[in-house]
Amino acid sequence: MFHIYNGESLRFSQNGYKESAWFREGLTNYLALCALKEAKLITINEENLQIKKHAELYRDYQTKSKKDENISYHLGFFMAMTLDQHLRQSSQNKLHLTGFWRFLATSSLWEREHDNDSLGLAIELYSGLNYRDFIRRYAENSETLPIERLFISN
Repeated sequence: MFHIYNGESLRFSQNGYKESAWFREGLTNYLALCALKEAKLITINEENLQIKKHAELYRDYQTKSKKDENISYHLGFFMAMTLDQHLRQSSQNKLHLTGFWRFLATSSLWEREHDNDSLGLAIELYSGLNYRDFIRRYAENSETLPIERLFISN
């Protein structure tokens, strides 16, 4: 249900529509998993299986010459996880991606037509942190997101 709500009610610019699929697809999948975890509707093992599935599909995509149209689900999932972890670490857990989504959904920004630049600006308005370069580098798939770093504890 969340996937339909986020993907259909938030408007996206036709210019850059493909590049913003990470947000519509991957971020939505990530936040849906977070909601299931918070509501205790999945176990840690089920959560880990979902993460592992996204990781395997993302790695497969990186090693194949044939590019999968569904990469935005997997790349976007890990972009969202990266953003969430960085927001939390930068704010002592006061900021997080769920909070950003609530901010976006309850602000006048929701009524805008979005692309990666406006999404980056929205995250900056919420957090005071600039993620626009991060979004450009990975959403346009010019660089491989180093997902293994997400699982290394400091």
